[in-house]
Amino acid sequence: MAKQDEDSEDSGGLDKARIGADFPAAHLETLDAWRLSQEPKLSRAEAVRRLVCQSLGLEPPPLRTTVGNSMSEAQQFERREEITRLYEELGTFAAVARRLGISRMTVKTIVTTHAYRKSKME
Repeated sequence: MAKQDEDSEDSGGLDKARIGADFPAAHLETLDAWRLSQEPKLSRAEAVRRLVCQSLGLEPPPLRTTVGNSMSEAQQFERREEITRLYEELGTFAAVARRLGISRMTVKTIVTTHAYRKSKME
């Protein structure tokens, strides 16, 4: 059973469900080759969303905001700063994730690694 998103307002009023799926290694290799050939480069989750929409003849949702791939180092740093400020304002990884449409784990990774990198620069 899919877990329903508790905050449909944060998702533009659309109902969402989170699913998990296991793929054979060969399928993941093919998926990775395809997603890395796209512009901008897609995460695995975004690639799966796009391919499902394409095969069902649906309009894909807007691309989610991510740090990396097509951004310069300075842009990546500024984006990490922005996400860290938002975390300080909202107080939880989940609140930031809902606001930005990215996973909680992504927010946690960005905030903690950014803090570590900044401490090494000082």
